[in-house]
Amino acid sequence: MEFDDFEEDMALEGYFEFIPTIKAGITATEFALKEVVLKNALVIRNCSELYSESKHTSLSSREGGGTSDEEKDALKRHLLSISILILACHNNATIMSYVEESKDDTNWPSGQMPYLNELKMHNKFFY
Repeated sequence: MEFDDFEEDMALEGYFEFIPTIKAGITATEFALKEVVLKNALVIRNCSELYSESKHTSLSSREGGGTSDEEKDALKRHLLSISILILACHNNATIMSYVEESKDDTNWPSGQMPYLNELKMHNKFFY
């Protein structure tokens, strides 16, 4: 079964309830637990490999780029992974400010997942 086939059977409201809410003031330990659920939400949507500290090899150099089917698919999944992170962290001003900081109006107007994961690895998400 392909993930595209699966999503037709999955009600949106049922899917969103599995995205964890990462609120302000979260500790590193609490985040680690929520991150397990967040990563699984990314697996369900076939974009878990984009939750990485390095740029995915199939991503073009800019959001508006990508000519091959592989690049277009990687871009679609990258944008979905950013969206899932935003849904998870909408109540966390610190992480949302990093999402805004990761945006580049010219090349990556929706944000860059590798940049966000770099911050996470340096414990910038926590107080």
